[in-house]
Amino acid sequence: MKYATIGIIIFSFAVIIGCKKDKVPEPKMEPVEVVCTDSISFQQKVMPLIQNKCFSCHANGTQPVINDYTTIVSQADLMLKTMRGDGVSLMPQGGPALPEMDIKDFNCWIKQGKLNN
Repeated sequence: MKYATIGIIIFSFAVIIGCKKDKVPEPKMEPVEVVCTDSISFQQKVMPLIQNKCFSCHANGTQPVINDYTTIVSQADLMLKTMRGDGVSLMPQGGPALPEMDIKDFNCWIKQGKLNN
């Protein structure tokens, strides 16, 4: 019985060590560069997105107000991070996350100079 117990301990130790060596490092994902093929209009794309997805909390004063062009421009980079949940709380609060196309359009609007068009 004594030798069986020692054998089980040695076998278990060998399995644990062997499994650690078999682990393959997880590949790192490189950030995907957003390709903006269409011009994104603030009036036609960005403002309606903000009105439909953000105004319920951010237009009435209970949260920071983001209801006009000047404020949206000044907060655009932070807003993009919240849309992605990139190191900050994901918005809209309580989810679900915005559709990827809406996030891409907002990102393209930023990359195109945050125009009031």
